[in-house]
Amino acid sequence: IYFIADGISLSFGIFARELKTYFNKKNDESIVFFTNGLIIAGPLFLSPVICLLIEKFSCWSIAFVGSSVLALSFILVRYIVKNLLTLNLVVGIMSSLGLAMIYIPAYLIISFSFDKYRALATGIEVSGASLGVMCLS
Repeated sequence: IYFIADGISLSFGIFARELKTYFNKKNDESIVFFTNGLIIAGPLFLSPVICLLIEKFSCWSIAFVGSSVLALSFILVRYIVKNLLTLNLVVGIMSSLGLAMIYIPAYLIISFSFDKYRALATGIEVSGASLGVMCLS
């Protein structure tokens, strides 16, 4: 999960140059980089809400819904994104919601599942983020 999710969110800045050219925003970079900021900061802001949902439902159900929302956002990008506003709505907000619903359960399930080797399990889990960034960049 961390391989894919952090690979997506942390390597999204690579597309900034192509997005500036595609949307003809050569002089206004801040709008293009706003999408990248939403993808990275969105899951952090949504963490308290997702934790409340995990208490009400299970980690597995929240992760399933989150992966569905993330996949739907990638499909919608292809068909409805025509300007930077829809890019920020679909990729920035919808992907952030999907990523938050994947990140938080993935991190919490380690705490719920491992007692004796929790630190090692968390280290292995988080190291997947660096591999994802290296492979997807």
